[in-house]
Amino acid sequence: MGSHDTKSDHEAFVKAGISAGQILDFGRDFETPSGEKARMDFSLAFAADLRSPDFFGFTCERINVPKADRSNLIGHENSVVSIKSVVLTEPNPTDFQYLFQELINEREVDAHSFGMDIHASNSTVSVLTHEGFEGVFGVHIHGTMRGLIARAVIFGTTNLIAVREKLSTSNIKFTEHLGRIIVAPAKGQGAYFAFEAVP
Repeated sequence: MGSHDTKSDHEAFVKAGISAGQILDFGRDFETPSGEKARMDFSLAFAADLRSPDFFGFTCERINVPKADRSNLIGHENSVVSIKSVVLTEPNPTDFQYLFQELINEREVDAHSFGMDIHASNSTVSVLTHEGFEGVFGVHIHGTMRGLIARAVIFGTTNLIAVREKLSTSNIKFTEHLGRIIVAPAKGQGAYFAFEAVP
């Protein structure tokens, strides 16, 4: 999650009993194509729930990051314009409601039969049951192990046809389910990539 004050985030995580360690500060020097030199610094504050040891969340504060033309970084041939949602699974999603409310700094939770959604400023975090994930993505999840597992990222695109064409010409296999184009995890990766139309 983006942040303007990771020190306050860390203090809030400690107070809530979900801190996952000390703040991490790091940075690097870089040079623009025109030869201008600058430095970027970042600060991370971590949060976790011990009932889910394989999942960590964090907030990230960008410090002294210079303004730059990022158009070549955010323009994509597949017409993707956003990350609509990050999807995790857990047999009892609302058991982790408190963790995400603190991490996202949002108290409002949309609970439903498939799990829960918490809306951040520019995307959504969804925690679904295994059955809910199958309903949304058409993918069956084996096992009943507890704990949060990151399963999918849903990208918003203004042109699903462009996504199909790009995947096809790149020889990337995909399926379609409920209006979404879904790409199974690549070898060594654990998340599905799904593409959904946005206005």
